[in-house]
Amino acid sequence: MRPGSAKAKVFVSARWGMRVAEGRETEGPEEAEPAFDTGAAGIAVALDEARADPTLRDEVAGFLAAHRSLIDLQKHHLKAQFAQLRLRSVGDAVKLALQVLSLAAVLGVAGVLGLMVHDATTARGMVVAGFSAPPSLAARGLTGDVLAGDLTHRISGVARVTNANSLTQSEDASAESNDSVKLDIPETRVSLNEVARFLRRRLGHETRINGALTDLGDGSVAIKVDVAGADPIEVRGKLPDLDQLMQQAAEKAFSAFDPDNFIIYLSVRGRDDEAFAASAALAATARSNYRLADAYSLWAEADGDRRRALSRIAVAARLRPQMMFVWMEGAKANMDLGHDEEALGFIRRLLQTRIQDQPPQDRAGFEHVRSLGHNRLDYLSADYAHLERDSTAMQLDVADTLALGATAKGALHDGAGSAHDLALARASASAPPRGMLKAQWYAATAAGDWPTALAAAEALMADDQSRRATVNQVQVLGYVAAQEMANDRPWLALAQAMNGRLADAQATLAPTPLDCYLCVRARARIAEAGGDRAAADRWFAEAVHQGPSLVFAHLEWADVKLARGDAAGAASEAEKAYALAPYFADTSEVWGEALLAQGDVAGATAKFRTAAALTPGWGRLRLKWGEALARIGKASDARAQFSAAAPLYLSATDRAELLAQHI
Repeated sequence: MRPGSAKAKVFVSARWGMRVAEGRETEGPEEAEPAFDTGAAGIAVALDEARADPTLRDEVAGFLAAHRSLIDLQKHHLKAQFAQLRLRSVGDAVKLALQVLSLAAVLGVAGVLGLMVHDATTARGMVVAGFSAPPSLAARGLTGDVLAGDLTHRISGVARVTNANSLTQSEDASAESNDSVKLDIPETRVSLNEVARFLRRRLGHETRINGALTDLGDGSVAIKVDVAGADPIEVRGKLPDLDQLMQQAAEKAFSAFDPDNFIIYLSVRGRDDEAFAASAALAATARSNYRLADAYSLWAEADGDRRRALSRIAVAARLRPQMMFVWMEGAKANMDLGHDEEALGFIRRLLQTRIQDQPPQDRAGFEHVRSLGHNRLDYLSADYAHLERDSTAMQLDVADTLALGATAKGALHDGAGSAHDLALARASASAPPRGMLKAQWYAATAAGDWPTALAAAEALMADDQSRRATVNQVQVLGYVAAQEMANDRPWLALAQAMNGRLADAQATLAPTPLDCYLCVRARARIAEAGGDRAAADRWFAEAVHQGPSLVFAHLEWADVKLARGDAAGAASEAEKAYALAPYFADTSEVWGEALLAQGDVAGATAKFRTAAALTPGWGRLRLKWGEALARIGKASDARAQFSAAAPLYLSATDRAELLAQHI
């Protein structure tokens, strides 16, 4: 067959088609548009030619056999490729998994290190890093580890007492651990514990403490404690007293770390003279305005001489007027002395302070201090309706809260509610006797029950005398003296006078200070009880002068004038009292009685209605309201008020008036 013949051309075309197919199989598909399938076309032409020319059948059969072999080879080749692709996919998946695991491990280590850095930067408190002991004592069980653990436990105990009683929280103490967590890195043994300790030392704010126990011979030992940044501490004593010596060392270490809260700790423990000395030392060493103001505030709080305490408060207020504790302590010192108007001014300044102006460690107690301010504001402004609510917000002891609730209910003429709360307070194991006695006083005086008021006042004075006899600390005695003079004596003297013991009342009241708002008011009422109206008016005028923002002198003066028959004068004072405390039902009630005495029945009825909306359970109020209604001919309405008064508390005089109404 020549190359130029038609048969040769067909055959060549078929072979060329096979080569093209082979080339595409080995080279892989192209990205361009697919070409005409010449291999298939060549086979079709060859088969047609073989049918037309039998001489070509063998050659075509050979060609087809070769083509079949080629197809089998291609199938085998494709199977091998598919297997290789599967292996490659599995390998890629394993490789990806290893990469993910490696990334996770790196991220995990980075996370752990990040947490360690965060823990280090926020680390505070005390760390007992180590304690040494001589072999002779270590052999007896007093090893360094044992002593370090004991010191840590004792310091933590001081911190717990402080945090339970202080508005500023102190950091706890911990022992530095020697346990090591190992992380294996090729050719390296890294201790995460060591890394953590390194970071805490470099980035943290912990105070490290080291101690040593030394045998001095003759049964004596010395404990030396080094607190970072503080002077060395040393206590000495006999080995049998090691327990007390360790406690002294722990307290001194805590004092070096947190001197402010250590003063609170001493006061809570009843060591008031030590607290006073510690606060004086703190004031002598403080440097910044904040530290000085805080020191002077603590010094004032620890000072039983309440007048001297006021001078320290003045210094603190000059140094740091935005600090809440300055105004809180100033209000307390003024109330202890009976300077109620000044105390009111301090409370108002306290309530103007802002949390963002307080140091971070003081902010947790900010709302508690504000609640304390509101509580004292309620007392001074006669806002008894809010007293119980604000006392609850202070999160006091249950018995304290109940006693304050009884006080508020008593002042609001809710005798049954007050008695109920007092019974619950007595059922509490920690019921405060003074709080309950004060509640009894308020309930009794609001009801005009002066025998019960006298019993409460006598019990308060007996408590003062008992403390003076059993306490030998100067600062405590100063507090007791201030409390007796500005509160308990005036109450006792007034109750004595109201029970007809005028000479006793005058003798009881004589030592009380003349710049005490309650004391001056008591002088006025005792003078009135003795028939000296001119003296009573002078003392009432002095009380109004001392407390221009306070309601009590105006209200009591209105009562006195009403009893004298001076209805116009009583109405004038009651109107002033109402302007100062319109939320206090007594101001409306007394004003109503004064108007009724003047013949202004409609005006009196309106005032009684206002008072009843504030204090619905007041027996005398219902009685007088009924009298006013009866005068204007509203008999059925009057009987309704008399019926409402009947089951409520009434004094003997008021009960007789009610019986005279013949309801």
